[in-house]
Amino acid sequence: MRAPCWTLNNATEGIGRTYPQHQEMGRGYDYDAPDSVHKLPYDALPDFEPNFHTVVFHGHAKLTDILSSAPIKNTGYLVSPRLRAVLEQFALPRYRFYPVPMRHRNKSVAGYCWLQLPEPRLPLTEGSSVAEAEAAVAAVPELAALDLLRLYRPSRFGYCFVSDPLRRAMESAGITGVRFGTAKLFRSASARGHTEQARHLTGGA
Repeated sequence: MRAPCWTLNNATEGIGRTYPQHQEMGRGYDYDAPDSVHKLPYDALPDFEPNFHTVVFHGHAKLTDILSSAPIKNTGYLVSPRLRAVLEQFALPRYRFYPVPMRHRNKSVAGYCWLQLPEPRLPLTEGSSVAEAEAAVAAVPELAALDLLRLYRPSRFGYCFVSDPLRRAMESAGITGVRFGTAKLFRSASARGHTEQARHLTGGA
């Protein structure tokens, strides 16, 4: 992971009067079905085509570039075409975009996608330290060169991390619905050094 970095979080301000913005799927949605959004895995891309029909946004919520969701399992993000265009300019981990049919105030909304972000398999436990977590990522050159990395475990490091160049690009593009926080990982000089070494080994820019 390219250090220094920040955490990427759903905003709770400037999104309207309802949080999360997405409160329900379409009428009759089967949450127990094999292709339900409740079945999305944390550590892999799904081996099925997820059923996103239909994402219904609360009438009091504003449409932002990142949309918070209650029904969809927390394995990625609902993103706008504008944010997708920014992300695709950077080094991303294993991911997949899924088109999402949406409705807001009884009108169809086109162009949004679900960005599925599996967690890489790392030798970490709930007791792992900052140094151990950073070393585990730095030991995998493909991960060390990333501009975005999603971790779910251990819970204390359960964030989406973004590099400073990606954060600045998102801010320059006026991306809405996002709040950047101070990261627990990938912000020290040692983390930066490990990452730069890994990038050098892979010929990264």
